[in-house]
Amino acid sequence: MSIIVRAIDVGFGGTKYVTASAPGQVDCAHFPSLAYFKHEEDPGEVMGGRRQTVQVPVDGLLYEVGRTSSLPRTG
Repeated sequence: MSIIVRAIDVGFGGTKYVTASAPGQVDCAHFPSLAYFKHEEDPGEVMGGRRQTVQVPVDGLLYEVGRTSSLPRTG
């Protein structure tokens, strides 16, 4: 059995994480560290496609987090 090591860096502006690794190669991804207040439950669209976000309820309020949470909504 080999050892698997993953990394997460929660920064002020962005959260970065390792998605996969191979000898000599590390694949990473990131998303905004901020949670944006939501007024409605529909995640809407961004630049012609579905938003890549998750809605999180906190004390009766909805917040949107994920890769496209900081992008403006369309429609």
